[in-house]
Amino acid sequence: MSCAINVVSAYLWNSRTATTAARYQWNYGQVLRINGIDLPHSFQVHFSNTPKVGTATTSIGTDGEVVIPDAYLTTGKTVYSWIFLHDTETDGETMYAITIPVIPRPQ
Repeated sequence: MSCAINVVSAYLWNSRTATTAARYQWNYGQVLRINGIDLPHSFQVHFSNTPKVGTATTSIGTDGEVVIPDAYLTTGKTVYSWIFLHDTETDGETMYAITIPVIPRPQ
């Protein structure tokens, strides 16, 4: 799915939360690689620039990787993501939270 330059890794060993290395504002095509947990082949990740209120965008990840929506990296604000797992279409829950710091820079 990705080459190494655009991959940011999250390590969730023994934890439900992680913070990745920072990404620069205006970077595009960035991929979040999730390590340390067993994920189903396909899974949901919700992304937002606010940690507690507002709306989130859902992206589908496969094989432990998911593309970070470019729109969240243009704001210069931290990107928050939540891995949402479900057994059926009628049940599911947020299992993990990942914070991706964004370093502001001129466009």
